[in-house]
Amino acid sequence: MADGKEGLKVLCTLPDVQYMMRVEGGTLGTPFTIEAATNLNDPIQWMPIFTTNPVALPFEFTDFDVRIAAYPQKYYRVRQP
Repeated sequence: MADGKEGLKVLCTLPDVQYMMRVEGGTLGTPFTIEAATNLNDPIQWMPIFTTNPVALPFEFTDFDVRIAAYPQKYYRVRQP
C-alpha cells in the first residue's frame, strides 16, 4: 500500500483469511477501481475486481476470494481516472 510521501509498504496476510482494505483518499464523485495482480513481474497483469463511486470516505472493501483462490497471494492498487 502507498504510505503517502513515505513510499510503498507491503503487508503480509494470513493464508485462508479474507483481506480487508480501506481507501481513505481520492475525489468524491469520481469512481475508482480496485485492481489486483498475483505477481509483480513484467508485464504486470492488473485485473479489476471492484468499481465504485462512494458517497463517503473512507471506503472499506473486503476480498473474500483469497480464501478460495488457487493462488491466494495478491497485490492490490486503487486507480482513479
